[in-house]
Formats: sequence, C-alpha cells, structure tokens
Amino acid sequence: MRAILFLLLFNFSAIQAQEKEHFIDSTSVVTNSFWDNWYGQLGVDMNLLFPTGHNLKDVFPNGKSFGINVAVGKWFSPEFGGRFKLNWGNGILKNNHNTWLAPYGEPGENHRRGGFITFIGDINLNIHNLFGIYRPDRKWNLIVAPRAGGWIHVGNGNGAPVMGIGVINTYRLTDKWRLFADVGYHFVSSVNGVYSGTGSSSNGYADINIGIEMDLSENVFHKTSDQADIHSDGTVINSFWDNWFAQFGLGMSLLNPYGTNFANVFPNGSTLGINLGIGKWFTPDVGVRGGLNWQNGILVNHHATYLEPGEDSKADPNKHGFVILYADVFCNLHHIIAGYDESRKWNAIFFPRMGIGWNFSSENQECPVLGFGTEQTYKINDRLKLFADLAYQVTTGGFLDDKFKTGATGSSGWFDLNIGVQYEFGYNKWKKMK
Repeated sequence: MRAILFLLLFNFSAIQAQEKEHFIDSTSVVTNSFWDNWYGQLGVDMNLLFPTGHNLKDVFPNGKSFGINVAVGKWFSPEFGGRFKLNWGNGILKNNHNTWLAPYGEPGENHRRGGFITFIGDINLNIHNLFGIYRPDRKWNLIVAPRAGGWIHVGNGNGAPVMGIGVINTYRLTDKWRLFADVGYHFVSSVNGVYSGTGSSSNGYADINIGIEMDLSENVFHKTSDQADIHSDGTVINSFWDNWFAQFGLGMSLLNPYGTNFANVFPNGSTLGINLGIGKWFTPDVGVRGGLNWQNGILVNHHATYLEPGEDSKADPNKHGFVILYADVFCNLHHIIAGYDESRKWNAIFFPRMGIGWNFSSENQECPVLGFGTEQTYKINDRLKLFADLAYQVTTGGFLDDKFKTGATGSSGWFDLNIGVQYEFGYNKWKKMK
C-alpha cells in the first residue's frame, strides 16, 4: 500500500513539474516575428453556379464563368494560417453565354457591366503538420480552408454574404516558389441582382483555382535544435493539444433590423441569452474560437417585437428565440504589437467572425452571418480569466422578421455584448527563447 501511494505521489509531482517547466520535445518549432511567413498568390479560376430551382446539367454554359484572383496569406504556426483572396470573375476572362449571372436571362450583359467580385477570408489548416511532424522540405502540403466573405455585382453594387469550405494543395518548386490548386464550394443567399435563384433559400457555387505562390518573407519555422537560426525573441510552440480554453457567459443582443431606428432598440430589439465557446491559441498572436449564442430562449424578453412572430410576441413567447453558431479568428493586439509577455494581466483581442444563424420562428430560418468584434480578458490565475466582448454582425434581411425584408439586398444587424469566465485547459504558456 505504501508503494502504491508513493508511486501516485511521484507521478503527480512529475506532472506538476512538467507543467511548470514546459517540456520541449523534438517536434517543437520556433516562430519568430509577426512579419515572417507571409506569401502571395496569383491565379486563374473557373466559377460554376448552382442556383436554387435550376437543373445542374445546364451549368454549362449558363452558370460557368472564368476569372483571375490574387491572395495574400500568413502562416502563424506550421498547422495554422490565414489568407485573404480577391477574385474578379467574368471581367477580363469572359463567358458571354452565361445567363444565370445577373441580370438573369441576358447573355453577355453581366460581362458588359464589369462582371462580379468575391472577397474571401480563409482559415488555413495544414493537415500534414496538424497530424504529423513539420518538415520544411516537404514537397506536397494538403490544406483545409473554412472561409467567409462576400459577393458583389460590379455593375449595380448589389451583394450578399458568402460562406464555404475549400481544399488547397501546394507543391514546392523551390525554397521560394510553389504551385497551388484550390477547390471550394460556397453558399450565398438568393439575392436578386447578384445572380439567379428563387425564394429565400441559399444558392451554391463551386470555385476551381490554379496558380503560382511566392514567399514574401522568410517562410520557415525553425527546429528548436537550430539555435543559430533562431531570433532571440522567438517563441517555442509545442503540441496542437496545448493552449485550449473554454468560455461561459451571459449576454445581451441589440437588434437593428433593416429600416428601423436604433433609438427604439429598447424594448423592441433587446434580448438576453447565454454564450458558450471553446478555442485554441496557436501562437501568442493568433487563435480561433468556436461558439454558440442562444438569445431569447432561456432568458426571454416578451416585448421584443423585432423578432418573429413580431407584434404577437407577447402572446406567443415560446418560439425559443434564435441561435448563432459562429467561428472567430482571434488576434491578440498586445502580443502582436508589444510582444509576448506571459505575466500580462490584460489582453486586448480583435476578431473577424463568420457563422450561421437559426431563427426558430422565421420563415427565413437559416442565414449566413458575418461580423467583427473585440474582446478584453483579465487573468485571475494560471487557469481562470474574466472576459468581456462586443461584436457586431450582419445577416440577410428577413432573418429576424420577414417584415424587414425590404428589397433584394436589405440586411439586418445586431450588437452582441457578453461577459463571463474563461477556463484554460492543460499547459497554456509558450516559452521565450531569450
């Protein structure tokens, strides 16, 4: 019995010591400056539309277009990066037979008016490095890229939010140059004046890109054994399973539907709710958070006339409000600007947001959501933090209540204010090289 107790005590002490010393294994790498690991891309693409209510076999030539694209991206760690891509379709490269692009049924007119532009932000997850070991000399890299952005008709300025997912393959030619191929599928709301589709459901389109990729800065993460190549301000990043956290909070939404006066948000557009989140920091500078916000469900405002069923909300309060499932990309401004300091109590974070909303009592139940926000955290101890965040997001008109769907491009928006506690799992620090 004494031997068992001694063994348990020894194991517990070893675990505690490991947490304090942060063991650096042979797979550890060091990321240096925020300005390292940037790249640019230039390519051509084919866009295939799949509008609601149309036969897929008619996509050639009615829903096909060609375009050019440029992108800039950065790898924050071997597993995680971000990219911003701009595509100009049916402009320089044209398809005069495309009848599904607005204005519907007029071949060549979309090109004559300037075509369309999509702007997309990607979260890049390198599958090889996520589940394997980082090798700077690897030729092929497979990347999964959830994404969000917007679609704009150049001729009339109408637009709609876009959400999708892509798969990217890169092949290394030299230390500086690579080939890339990007295949993605995206959803965009049925908005007249953008491209064809019926009702309030979502349209889809596929995007196939090929091109060349060039490093814009030093683009190698260093092994911890390569001391000669590591900047003194470098930071060791270890396992994918480090630096996770969970959040629980209470919040308020201030609804601002299309065509309403924000001065009337109380009580017509104010709701209370709960917020759950889980996230990970890949480096001190950047991380991701997935969350769920349930408004006007457990905590109910019976006077919220901006929500379906509108004026009858007092008589029928059991519609369970609305839920937003979202993903945020966290950028720690303190660490980006001033450098990583593990003793820092306050941290200021900025994040873009993408997600999907479900309004349980609206005919237009499911809609994409785009937004941005800021969060402040205060460290109580090594495990617990307080957080407060403020976000603004937009979605298509009619998501909150169909009476606000005025015109094809009408959009609704709302503010989210949340406060709560954050708990950090496992080892949650990085090691400075100096």
